[in-house]
Amino acid sequence: MEFTGTTPRQELTFRLYTQGPNDKKPLTYTFPVPGMVNNKEVVATFPLDKVKNTGNVVMLGFSISESRYKHGENLKFTVSDFTLTDK
Repeated sequence: MEFTGTTPRQELTFRLYTQGPNDKKPLTYTFPVPGMVNNKEVVATFPLDKVKNTGNVVMLGFSISESRYKHGENLKFTVSDFTLTDK
């Protein structure tokens, strides 16, 4: 992660959405990404044992609240070697 600014860094979150045959809308699971420090590579593993319907992932992504940063501050993060598995 690269950050240019003075605001204390806020949490980056991984979100996973699954949907079962009887679900009217997707179920949302949120996992904080630990150890986000400037210019440091982070390896993160998220437990999926409590996630329902792992066979039907409808959406996934990363989020951070832009409103917690000042105008002009930049935050850059890269995701690589991503694997979603239930093993």
